[in-house]
Amino acid sequence: MPVVSSMGAARLLDASGVRAADISETRGCPLARNLRRKLRALGVTRGVRAVFSDSPRLPSTGGTDLGSAVWVTAVFGFTIAGECVRMLAEP
Repeated sequence: MPVVSSMGAARLLDASGVRAADISETRGCPLARNLRRKLRALGVTRGVRAVFSDSPRLPSTGGTDLGSAVWVTAVFGFTIAGECVRMLAEP
């Protein structure tokens, strides 16, 4: 079954860097890096579609500052929806 996975949107203010790609092609996203590592341990190196952002993140304040901006998460959601429609429309 095809999967579209949302990567991290925390500490992002710029939604222009949101992209969809194979998990092996993600960059600039700590959550995607962690997921790639875990998938690799299971023998999976590609074949999982991911929505991620390569935009710079705000610096961490050292706490549990994983807040996200509503306009960024909206773009993540719309990108996921677009990927799902594209996957369903493919022959």
